[in-house]
Amino acid sequence: MEQPLVTKIVAFYWNHLKLSNVILSFFIVFIIKFVLETYYSPGDLNTLISANKDNIYLIVATISGTLLGFIITSISVIAAFFDSKKLELIREYGMVNDLFNIFFSTIKFLAITTLIAILGIISNWTILIFYLIIFNVIVSSFLIACCIWALETIIKGLGN
Repeated sequence: MEQPLVTKIVAFYWNHLKLSNVILSFFIVFIIKFVLETYYSPGDLNTLISANKDNIYLIVATISGTLLGFIITSISVIAAFFDSKKLELIREYGMVNDLFNIFFSTIKFLAITTLIAILGIISNWTILIFYLIIFNVIVSSFLIACCIWALETIIKGLGN
């Protein structure tokens, strides 16, 4: 019997986590773009973003930088317990590369988000930077959720 479509979609998502997050983020950004451009003219949207860009981008840069530090610290925690017998399953199933790929991808997206936010503060590319920030924040959020799940799973495994 063939698997239901939802099961196939979920399996694809987990098997291609980074690609799935990027595709889903593009989809969400296009929805946000459509909604914003439905209610605001391009000039009004540009004016609204320009008037608030320093506050918005400063907050995004601060939060992204802080989360970047958190994820780097999380990798240190995992590395410290890596030789533990409790983490033997991760090594046995060959999931070490997957685990570190998720964390390093998150670090890259958070660093890019921070840099784009800083660029947004000093540049006049208002709309382009705005949508790039939204995209990167969404991708970073999905990846952070994966990192938290992985870290939680590892910590629970250490407790057993």
